[in-house]
Amino acid sequence: MRVLALLSFLCGSVSICYSQENVTAECLEKITKIISSDEYKFYKLSDSAKNKILQTTEDVTNLNFPKINKDGILNNISDDNLRRGFSKALNAMEDFFFITEYFAKLEGDTLLKQKRSTKAVLKEMAEDGRLDHDSMVSVLKKRMKDRGLKLVKINDALDESEFQKKIAKGAIIDFGFSASSSHGIYTHLVQQDMIYDIIAKEVDGDYNKILKFLGSSKGLNVWNKMFDSFSSNLTEPEWFKDTILRPFLNLTIVVKKTNNHIA
Repeated sequence: MRVLALLSFLCGSVSICYSQENVTAECLEKITKIISSDEYKFYKLSDSAKNKILQTTEDVTNLNFPKINKDGILNNISDDNLRRGFSKALNAMEDFFFITEYFAKLEGDTLLKQKRSTKAVLKEMAEDGRLDHDSMVSVLKKRMKDRGLKLVKINDALDESEFQKKIAKGAIIDFGFSASSSHGIYTHLVQQDMIYDIIAKEVDGDYNKILKFLGSSKGLNVWNKMFDSFSSNLTEPEWFKDTILRPFLNLTIVVKKTNNHIA
C-alpha cells in the first residue's frame, strides 16, 4: 500500500492554503506521530496494521462532511457549561483532525487488543492489519466502563418517554436494530464514545450531568438532532455507518467466518 511510502512527500506539501490535499497531508502527519509515540504503544503494531490506520485516515479525509445545524441543537441547552461542551463536541464532529485521530486510536486500541490475545486467529488478523468486530466492541465497552458509565441495551422499539429513560442511564447499545441494518447496533456507542469526553471537560468531568440532561425533554430534542438525525453527517446513524463504519473499518466476526460490521 502506498500510504507509508508517500507519507513524507505528503507531509512536506502542506501549505497555508487548506486544499483537500493539505488536510490529508496534515492528518497523516499527525496520525503518524501518534503511531510512533510511546503514549499509545501503536509502534508495536506491524507495518500492515499501521498502514491500515493510515489508510483509514486518508479515506476519511476524502469524504465530504455536510455541515451540522448547530443552532438548532444548542438552542435547547440553557446551562452555560453544558452548552459550551456540546458546542465544542459539535465542532469536533466536523473537524477532520479530531475525527481521524479518534478513528486512529480506536483502530489502534483494537489491533493491540488482538495482538495481545491468546487466540492465534486474532493475532494473525492484527499482524495483517485486519480489524475484528468483537475486539472493537470490547474496546468501546471498556472505555465506557472506565468512564463509570453503564452500558444500556435497547431490545425493542420504545416510545419517547421510555427512550428518554434509557439515554439518561448510560451508553446506548441498540439491539432494536439488526447488525445488517443501516442504523446498526453499535453506532450510538461509537458516537457517544467519540464526543462525551469533550462535553464532560466543560462540566468538571460529570458524565451523569450529560446523561441527566439528555433524559430531559430538551435533552431528547438534542439527542434526536445530534445522534439520531437525518442530516447526512455524523449525527445520522445511517450515514455514519454506511459512509465510515461499514466501508473503512470493514470488520469481520471470526467465529461466523462471515463479513460483519462494527454497527
